[in-house]
Amino acid sequence: MVEKITHNGTLLAVIVDHRFRESGIHFFTPDDLSQQLAFMRHPAGKIIDPHIHNPVPREVRYTQEVLLLRKGRLKVNFYDENRCYLESRILEAGT
Repeated sequence: MVEKITHNGTLLAVIVDHRFRESGIHFFTPDDLSQQLAFMRHPAGKIIDPHIHNPVPREVRYTQEVLLLRKGRLKVNFYDENRCYLESRILEAGT
């Protein structure tokens, strides 16, 4: 349901299948990344306690992005830093 694509110890992608439905809060990225990816599923009426996000200095070395596929299919090709093809994944939207 969750796949991490890595190359030479570097995280290239986190793919969260549209069928992922686990209850609670699930972070898919390590704490040291500048962008965090999480999934939250709570019962109706759940109240999240007020909280703050502590300032954490981060250095962004590469642009990161999130793709949310709502409809259709998408082929994603992965390449290394020399633009050599590594592998592909077909992503599918779900409900």
